Amino acid sequence: RRGSAMRRSPARSALGLCLSLACLALVWHALTLAGWLTSRVTAAQGYLRDVRDLTDLAERPGIREAVRSVVASGALARLERDVVGRLHVVDDETMSVGVDVSHSGEATWVYRRYQQALRSSSPGKRDGNKSARSDPGFAPLVVDVGANDGFLSSNSYNLARWGFSTVLVEPNPAMLALAREAQEPMIDPYREGVQRGCYVNAGMAGVEAATTMKLKVGGDVVAMESSLVDVGGASGGVGKNGRGDDSREQKLARLRGDGTVHRGEKEGGAGGGGEVIEVDVLPASEVAKRCDIPKDFALLSVDAEGVGDAVLREWINAGHRPRWILYESMHNPTPFDVTREWLEGKGWRYVRKIGWNHAFELEELSARLRPV
Repeated sequence: RRGSAMRRSPARSALGLCLSLACLALVWHALTLAGWLTSRVTAAQGYLRDVRDLTDLAERPGIREAVRSVVASGALARLERDVVGRLHVVDDETMSVGVDVSHSGEATWVYRRYQQALRSSSPGKRDGNKSARSDPGFAPLVVDVGANDGFLSSNSYNLARWGFSTVLVEPNPAMLALAREAQEPMIDPYREGVQRGCYVNAGMAGVEAATTMKLKVGGDVVAMESSLVDVGGASGGVGKNGRGDDSREQKLARLRGDGTVHRGEKEGGAGGGGEVIEVDVLPASEVAKRCDIPKDFALLSVDAEGVGDAVLREWINAGHRPRWILYESMHNPTPFDVTREWLEGKGWRYVRKIGWNHAFELEELSARLRPV
């Protein structure tokens, strides 16, 4: 037994030594960290000496230069406009505060024009957000083609919250399920029969009759952009580069910092990841029939990768007269100038570009509203 104990003692001694060294190391690191924190606190105290408010802080070295640089770049003013422009108060007897979730405030722009249209048709009559239930001469309804998840950068989400009926057309079933989950709770919350939502799990591509096509599901959960494969000539004339508006891709490449333009999932062809599924593709007449869409309604929003021009044309050629059109032209082979000229010839005035969307307003309405 004595021999066994003696054999174990060196092991115990080694273990004890290791524990002692570990404890010393921990103490040393704790003291080092305490010293570092003390030095930083001392430095901060020295830097903030005589600083009593933000105006004093702005005079300190480094802060003044940073503020001057931000202000000179215009970024601070743009941020303020963007933040304030997105805030709104919903007068639903609770006076709740909301935020416009559309990409660049498109929903707020449409709603403000809608309010002006109401006032111009009914002078002196104003009833806050309940005005979406009045009669402006057209249905307060949004047709959102390429609705994605119905929330992130959505042109229809806030309008649904403000009382507009919605028709969401989305070929990706997973995205449409998210869109329905996001918007359905806001549709006719008091069951008054004054607002409705219609959800169409299909794509649109300017087809004359219902058909099926392959959909390449976008693999980017942020961009959430899918595209129909092998659409052919559905989108009309092809521009010189065959791609249309690539400015968004070029900007995204700069923001990502890798100089790479990611087009794989958006060109409807090979390249890039993403599941390929078969989906229904419907003409505008079939969507209108399913959702009982009137000829005159508020907003047509089109974000249809590669076929947007064809989708716009089929809605207009079917006799529909949306008062406003929001059209994202990215990756459409028909140059935007061609689309713009065609729409202007049909009676829509081009207003301006809001974010990635081109905004149009029906000329006869625009003539009686104050200039945008």
